[in-house]
Amino acid sequence: YQEQDMRVKQFMLYREDVHDLTELTTGRMDSYLLVALVELGCCLDLLVHGVMHVSITEQQDRVEPTWLLYLYVISLAEAFVYLFLSAWFAIHASVA
Repeated sequence: YQEQDMRVKQFMLYREDVHDLTELTTGRMDSYLLVALVELGCCLDLLVHGVMHVSITEQQDRVEPTWLLYLYVISLAEAFVYLFLSAWFAIHASVA
């Protein structure tokens, strides 16, 4: 019976190790979720309120090109999508 008892204790240690690893993953995902949501809020704020004013008229011998506005909006939209997916996957990993 002692050998069987040792095997049961060893199996319980394995289960405890797996449980600790899953809790570690869940804790990390909760930390990543907080950071991703803060960055997502900043990105959304820049998309809504952080508008670059592009004008065709010259101001102080400088013309602001319209392609710069397009690159700005595309890069912010791409960052928003990636951060949204990051938050979604972090929530999914935390719940699962």
